[in-house]
Amino acid sequence: MTISSRHSHLAVRKRRAFTLVELLVGLSLSVVLLAVIYSTFMVLAKGAVGVGNYSEMSRQSRNALDIFSNDARAANGLIVASPAQDGSDVVSISGLTFTYPDYLDSGVAQTEVTYAFTPSSGDSSGFLTRTESYAGTATSRMVLQDMNSFKLKFFKAPGADFLASAGPLASVNAWAKSIQLDSELKRKVITTDNTDYIISARFMMRNTSID
Repeated sequence: MTISSRHSHLAVRKRRAFTLVELLVGLSLSVVLLAVIYSTFMVLAKGAVGVGNYSEMSRQSRNALDIFSNDARAANGLIVASPAQDGSDVVSISGLTFTYPDYLDSGVAQTEVTYAFTPSSGDSSGFLTRTESYAGTATSRMVLQDMNSFKLKFFKAPGADFLASAGPLASVNAWAKSIQLDSELKRKVITTDNTDYIISARFMMRNTSID
């Protein structure tokens, strides 16, 4: 009976051990499982960052368009920076300056608001600045950043056919009545540039005369 009991105890001890093959299989399965968990986590994290970027860019663009709209509606003059012909459109990829009447007749220079686009360079993304000048004092602020592209299109007042077309390039400052702003914002998601936000809106200069 004693021998039988000892053999039984040894058999139990042998059944509790793992072979080298079993350890290698278990280790391989663990590595695969960890890789799947890591990939899932990265996908979820990338999605969360992407949603956050879209929300932030949407907020930033709405704020910038509100500011630009108010400036365009109140302006009574326009100076286009580096106007160019693009097919049938007159465009600028540099910016513009709005001018305003001096309602107070204080004898000082009238207010000017300049929008200037700085293209991306190296690791630095493009951005749009707004500079307000009055009585020799200029105040600048960045209104859009992470910009991949920027373009302004200029149109005359709609005619009887309700179509707004462009006029002669040389006299754009005189005939421009509405302005279309097109831009693309881009941010990195983790390490890849794949979060885009497109802006396109047209604004009417209400205080300019109709030619």
